[in-house]
Amino acid sequence: MKLNLTAVLIFTLIFSANMFAQRGSNNSEMRIGFGIIGSVKDKLSEKSIEYANIVILKSEDSTQVGGGVTDDTGNFKIMGIRPGSYIAKVSFIGFESTFIKINLSRANRIMDLGEIFIEPASFQLEDAKIIGSKSPIEFKIDKKVINVSEQTTTISGSAVDVLENVPSVRVDIEGNVSLRGSGSFTLLIDGRPTILDVNDALQQIPATSIDKIEIITNPSAKYDPEGVSGIINIISKGNQLDGLSAIINGNIGMENKYGADFTSSYRSKNYSLNIGADYNTRSHPGSSETNRIIYYDSVSSFLNSIGENDRNRAGWSIRGGGDFNLSANDVFGFSLRYGDRNSESNSDYNFHNFTLPVSIDRYYKSKSFSERSGKFFSSNLNYKHTFGANKHELVAEGMYQKRNNDESSINENIESDGQISYGRKNIEIGPGERFRFKIDYAYPFSEFSKFETGAQHEINKSQDDTRSFLFQSNNADYKYEDEYSYLINYDRNISSIYGIYSGMLNSIGYQFGLRGEYTYRKIDLVNSNESTLIDRIDYFPTIHATYKINEIQQIMASYTSRIRRPRGWYLEPFDVWEDANNLRRGNPGLIPEYIDSYELSFMTNWGKSLFSVEGYYRIRKNKIERVRSVYDKDVTLTTYRNMGKDYSSGTEFMLNTDIIENWDVNLMSDIYYYKLVGSYNNQNLASENFNWSVRLNNTFTVFQNTKFQLNGQYNSANISAQSESKGLFMVNIALRQELFEKMLSLTLQVRDVFNSASHEGSSVGPGFETNYIFNRNAPIVMLNVSLNLNNFKQKKDRGKDNEDGDEMGEVEF
Repeated sequence: MKLNLTAVLIFTLIFSANMFAQRGSNNSEMRIGFGIIGSVKDKLSEKSIEYANIVILKSEDSTQVGGGVTDDTGNFKIMGIRPGSYIAKVSFIGFESTFIKINLSRANRIMDLGEIFIEPASFQLEDAKIIGSKSPIEFKIDKKVINVSEQTTTISGSAVDVLENVPSVRVDIEGNVSLRGSGSFTLLIDGRPTILDVNDALQQIPATSIDKIEIITNPSAKYDPEGVSGIINIISKGNQLDGLSAIINGNIGMENKYGADFTSSYRSKNYSLNIGADYNTRSHPGSSETNRIIYYDSVSSFLNSIGENDRNRAGWSIRGGGDFNLSANDVFGFSLRYGDRNSESNSDYNFHNFTLPVSIDRYYKSKSFSERSGKFFSSNLNYKHTFGANKHELVAEGMYQKRNNDESSINENIESDGQISYGRKNIEIGPGERFRFKIDYAYPFSEFSKFETGAQHEINKSQDDTRSFLFQSNNADYKYEDEYSYLINYDRNISSIYGIYSGMLNSIGYQFGLRGEYTYRKIDLVNSNESTLIDRIDYFPTIHATYKINEIQQIMASYTSRIRRPRGWYLEPFDVWEDANNLRRGNPGLIPEYIDSYELSFMTNWGKSLFSVEGYYRIRKNKIERVRSVYDKDVTLTTYRNMGKDYSSGTEFMLNTDIIENWDVNLMSDIYYYKLVGSYNNQNLASENFNWSVRLNNTFTVFQNTKFQLNGQYNSANISAQSESKGLFMVNIALRQELFEKMLSLTLQVRDVFNSASHEGSSVGPGFETNYIFNRNAPIVMLNVSLNLNNFKQKKDRGKDNEDGDEMGEVEF
């Protein structure tokens, strides 16, 4: 069945490409008319603008005679215009309109307008030499784009720190990222997936190496449908202008925090090359307190702990790549990345274990150490061919990724006399690799409509070799436990095909898409010769629509269908002792979650201000929840179950404005209602509540080259099936000074100024209650130094401003 589907996908693509190529050739021979071509770019950043509007007006009475929109590369072509004099009006929401005179004649049938630069409305100033700054957040038709260079308070951190200031995203004190209330989303690095765990990958990326972050909450059928809440795409810095450029960053902070990175690029007319490297280490010491009660056989068993924990992350990577213009219609590119990462957790706790009625009253210490490390490698080859006059495109890409994942942990309970009463070591060796090949084809029927199709085949292989050792008091050594040691193999192959048709009807834009996926997944438990197999076909429709009210107001609506597949360790059908009081067990019977997501948004500009409101509604079926139950009188069991359904509906507001000259404000707020319907072990876990968050980012231009940022955020309490986390408040500040015509910049930042970002919550289930609080050491002080050379240096002429540049095509896991 798998081979048949793959053959059908390949045949469909080849047939479509040939059919449209022939049709395009015939059309170009039959239709030799008059028209205009060109491209539209942002004057401030020199980036191409997708979905910009071009309207052709008669010079004498401004009657509209034609028009179109730019494609995803910012290019446009408008044909079928009679000879004569016209005016081309170029516009995009949030930008000032540009008007260009056109004269078409038999001697000048096709007029090339070249690169048309339009200017953001908030930067329309009389003196073209005044230095402007980017808007911190830009809205596109299907995504929000965050300009990381404007996030001064996060410049010495990682991608996780940047995401704290991003709409729709929440980050807890431990660095775990969620998008619209869900930790299940797809992470892309320069448009490509990562083989690492999402949070590990985000912690690995220095903020100084990031150009932009794209938030896509309702992606089209062209994208993988994996993830409850959408896609976060990290776009790396690069260089758009010709010549050699480089940017070097270094940072240092309190309590063993330091790092450095550099990016260098060379670009000429026919090719571009890039190389980069980074190293970072971060220590996050803190303290925690936990109180747990287990009700077992009419006895209440109490387990209270208090102590300190030090979490450390370190990693390095080198990367390189290039693009080559083989001809006017052919581009070849490649990218490579190799690195290593390491995370450690070292804890020292004092425990008090007692029962009511009193039969046990015991004090002891517990020491734990865990480590996860491994090297990773990624490679990518891509090729793009543009056909004929209609500019239909074929893009092919091959990707190979590999990673090692070595984990070890040791936990020992030490009695008051210094003797070890319990000890366990776990070792897990988990290599993995992924191969993916994809092909995409786009055919524009006209300047108003386009058809896209593509296919993808992905092969994933991984292994988990888990070995457990139990402390033996008679010889003070650890003995291998066959009962809790396992070898498991994972195989997952996904074949997919999609089709998208998009068009414009007056002021209404629309897009319809459908994606089909065939999933083959097999899990082999080698020790017992057991296996679990999934052989399934799924379909994912998508709909997007836009309505342009006028030049500054627009309404957008969308529907997408998505899937969340269980993570590997959710499926492991064996017991893993985390310590003497906590046991974890996977569930191979889990089935995927299916998600229906709806969005409706409105956006408007006035003067230098931008306001947007987004409403969303999401239904999740087969909800996967982490659940706990009592395993023994002093032990809780954690496992995973399909619980039922949950519903999320909410509204996001955002306002960008200037309060007064030199004071820019970005206000973001999210209010949503969450409802869970489900049960576990005859316990009704239905729950509902309102969640909200607010973030206020202030940027003050103290002097021309001096900026001060003050950011505050509050996240309300959050619930799941058995747990609730309390609200979190945090304030960050930063001061940035630019020197030597912006070649050198110094940034001093202080995060969690008032040490208020504690993680506090509770968990309640059948026969147990748990309350906890974790505090990290704060405030966190960091100093960052950045050196910009050649084209990475900002220019005073806004038409050549290229502080950050375009993506470099590198791959990160």
